[in-house]
Amino acid sequence: MNKVILKLFLILGYSVPFVFLAMNGDITHNTMFFYLLLILAFGILLFLTLKFKDYTVLIIGNLISIASSFLFMQHYHTDLWDWYFKPFSATAFISTISALVVAVQLLIVFAIYLITTKTTVLPQEKLEEDDTLTTDDAPKSENPPETKKVPAEKAVKYTEFNYRD
Repeated sequence: MNKVILKLFLILGYSVPFVFLAMNGDITHNTMFFYLLLILAFGILLFLTLKFKDYTVLIIGNLISIASSFLFMQHYHTDLWDWYFKPFSATAFISTISALVVAVQLLIVFAIYLITTKTTVLPQEKLEEDDTLTTDDAPKSENPPETKKVPAEKAVKYTEFNYRD
């Protein structure tokens, strides 16, 4: 599928006012089941965003979702909403839930980043020999490749990416 079309579908999915729908379901049906649907919907959208590695959609989509929830709140807000969500007002409750959803998504993205990247520090004794590293530790073959010398400041630390697709 074309990446632009995929981005549009993801942004369309994020444009649903999930927080407002969860709050509306809480008020009208007196159940917190709709918050579970909120978590499930954001989880699916986050999974798809991470699968296609499109982090701009994550940021733009969350902003659109928050904005659409506020717009629906302004249109359907009644005094019952302010009473029901005490000690918060209805708009403060939308702000709180939206901030929690975004914070959890950012924590998940950060945790996945930490899991998929691994920083390795090379042993100091190897660097002190002649201040360069060679590929002498590589397995020997009949036609070995040329030995490549790397300056010590570049060889001390490197980052290895392990993507699991």
